[in-house]
Amino acid sequence: MVSEESLQALIHGLLSGDRRSLSRLISIVESDDAKVEGIYPSIKDRLGKAEIIGITGPPGAGKSTLSSSLADSYRRMQKSVGILAFDPSSPFSGGSVLGDRVRMQNHYLDDKVFIRSFSNRGASGGVAPVAFDAIHLLDAFGFDVILVETVGVGQTELDVVNLVDLVVVVVVPESGDSIQSMKAGLMEVADVFVVNKCDRLGADRMVANIKSATNLIQSQADDQVRILKTQADKAVGIDELVETIDGIHTDRMSTGLLQSYRGKRRISAMLDWARLDFNKKMNLITNTAVHSMGISKVFDKVESGQLNPREGSKLILKAMVDSGLDI
Repeated sequence: MVSEESLQALIHGLLSGDRRSLSRLISIVESDDAKVEGIYPSIKDRLGKAEIIGITGPPGAGKSTLSSSLADSYRRMQKSVGILAFDPSSPFSGGSVLGDRVRMQNHYLDDKVFIRSFSNRGASGGVAPVAFDAIHLLDAFGFDVILVETVGVGQTELDVVNLVDLVVVVVVPESGDSIQSMKAGLMEVADVFVVNKCDRLGADRMVANIKSATNLIQSQADDQVRILKTQADKAVGIDELVETIDGIHTDRMSTGLLQSYRGKRRISAMLDWARLDFNKKMNLITNTAVHSMGISKVFDKVESGQLNPREGSKLILKAMVDSGLDI
């Protein structure tokens, strides 16, 4: 556990532009150190300047290559870039399967690009809870653009919409008619669709499928979903994508919509942490001390079918409150 003195020194280093302090603070946040709550008050006045972009989509769509090409384009514009890349969890260590050096080697020596890989820790939404705090740290450090790349688990990775200013959904021509199955998932969170690897057969058909699938969504939304074609490994269409992203960001900032989105994201993050903290409290139910409150009888009755599970949950919560357990 980091000491309060060390934490304050790291925060000072972060605000002074020290990359090692940034890396160390992200590690502290990732480790769920009890002192992480002391970071936010010291950095909150530095937040809100970065343009935060989510990169999501099915596995194999080329999200990492696209992120790397976007970083190249922003660097040509003299903008600094922070990249948070979420990878599948290792079944052995629980850590990230892929590493940042393997992911984007050409940016590793650029002191205006910061790359950090995370394990998604089994999160079904494609990112881990640490993402919100890590974004804050990159923002406070002073990065102009922050890219958040999800793990690539398919159409369920929707958590990214609660972390970023806009969402880029990456697909490939081979996805074919399966784009229809995304209507209940990624279709609703996309601000920009990118048909990557557009040199392959079926790219135009894929664009047409997306247009068809988004017609209803566009008629109900204030913003229109943009659809672009790219070949990220050769930087084809990347500058146009950056122009589109920046245009959306500027429009939302000028109308106040961006500030509204960011406020809703803070509420969403609070509720996510509340659920996590509550789940930790619920784990105490298996402890002997809690069982002494008679909760074990509730377990027995639900297991034997004498009690409805929903009613059982109410009895558990009531017992926890009556016992004075801090929830």
